[in-house]
Amino acid sequence: AFGIEHRHIHAVRKPVRPRIGELNSRVVLTRAGGLRPLLSQLDEIGAPTGRMLESAGLSAELVDDPNTLIPLHQVHQFVEVAAATQGLDDLGARLACRVSAFDLEFLGAALRRAVTVYDYLQTGIQLIGQVTRSERFWLTLEQGHVRFHHESPGRACLGRQHEDVFCMAVTVRMLRQFLGSEWHPVHVDLLA
Repeated sequence: AFGIEHRHIHAVRKPVRPRIGELNSRVVLTRAGGLRPLLSQLDEIGAPTGRMLESAGLSAELVDDPNTLIPLHQVHQFVEVAAATQGLDDLGARLACRVSAFDLEFLGAALRRAVTVYDYLQTGIQLIGQVTRSERFWLTLEQGHVRFHHESPGRACLGRQHEDVFCMAVTVRMLRQFLGSEWHPVHVDLLA
């Protein structure tokens, strides 16, 4: 049996550390649908999203299809440009306040079917790699505490930091929907 005691869930971010010889040997891809919440928020404030996409080597046509695979480093570059040009130093956290994991394309549809916290977490664990290659979630039990881990690919950069904060904040918000608004993680680590 699997039990989660809500006051003992930890949210942890762990960076991917490539092995020697793996650096630059592959391009990490992600689905364009992950950009939709950010594009919507930027459009609402009147930001020039087309120009910002182009500055990151992307185009509105390319990201229009949510299933198009695009290089993750270009997404991070776009996020950096958006944050800098729009004065949004807290872009990841700000976006997380407006987005539910249920809004995230096919992943959201699968997560909506979860009826327990365990179902929700296991669905995320099983499907996250289909959104961004090499990204993963897992759970460990440490001294009676359930620890939630998230490993994110890509080089360390400001765009990735916004993504890390976004992912952590959305995860905490979603767990609070299941566990109640009084729940909060005992400890959160965002590792570089």
